[in-house]
Amino acid sequence: MNMLKLFKLNSYAKINLTLEILGKREDGFHEISSVFQTISLHDILHFQKDSELVVETNLENLNTQDNLVYRAGKLLKDFMNVKFGAKIFVDKNIPVAAGLGGGSSNAATTLIGLNKLWNLNLNLEQLACLGSQLGSDVSFFLYGGTAHVSGKGEIVSKLPSLNQMKVILIFPNNCLSTVKKNKTALAYSFLNEKNYTNGQNTDNLLESIYKTNRIDCSKFFNSFQDIYPKVFNDYLNPFNLLNQQGVMKCYVSGAGPALFIPICDNEDQYDMIRKVNKICGFSAISTFFIQECFDE
Repeated sequence: MNMLKLFKLNSYAKINLTLEILGKREDGFHEISSVFQTISLHDILHFQKDSELVVETNLENLNTQDNLVYRAGKLLKDFMNVKFGAKIFVDKNIPVAAGLGGGSSNAATTLIGLNKLWNLNLNLEQLACLGSQLGSDVSFFLYGGTAHVSGKGEIVSKLPSLNQMKVILIFPNNCLSTVKKNKTALAYSFLNEKNYTNGQNTDNLLESIYKTNRIDCSKFFNSFQDIYPKVFNDYLNPFNLLNQQGVMKCYVSGAGPALFIPICDNEDQYDMIRKVNKICGFSAISTFFIQECFDE
């Protein structure tokens, strides 16, 4: 067997332009309505044929078979009865459990990469069906770009590509090294009926997108915004600190702790980064919208 086939794929992070929690479902999940957007921050996955399925990362604590990359590879291998394996190396840049979808993105990229490596010729709908078994967000990352995501996160409706926008991502400085176990479950545990909405915030943004193909930042919304200080009470409250620096528009991505600031055409992104980096305990990087995640 020729083991020399080698290639790499970028695995992009996402932000939530809106994230509304509509209520709790009978199956225990929450019903959401959200606009997802892939951004330029990315991990890199390297694929090579091998006799066994082996996954390694540059973060030692992720080198387990619980890693979503390994689980995605095993799922596809078993589903298609593939007789050989692959060596996958994940170069992690997206902070873990930050609300940026890094793990789900890695799982989707693994399905795309192994489908190519193993010449399986599955289409995106078939991969999305497999991806939904790995996590609610995985299906979105198979498509990327801008999308309306609903249900528990598995229903993905592609939206028109938006005009380019830069965003500043903000992280707690210890975001990569000290991840709260079950962070998302913890965040959801703080929600109550007062935090539930009817989807109108997302509908308003969708209407703006379809009409103008542009983003109206005034329509951004996240149900986790109000409870952020309770969930991440070991971090300084970034909203108050940013307000003191003159930064008034800052939004949670996912359930946090990552935040983002949209940059308008006339704003200086580097000045914004300097303001954020003055805040003790937080750091900022510049990113931008990505529409096409996988080349044909």
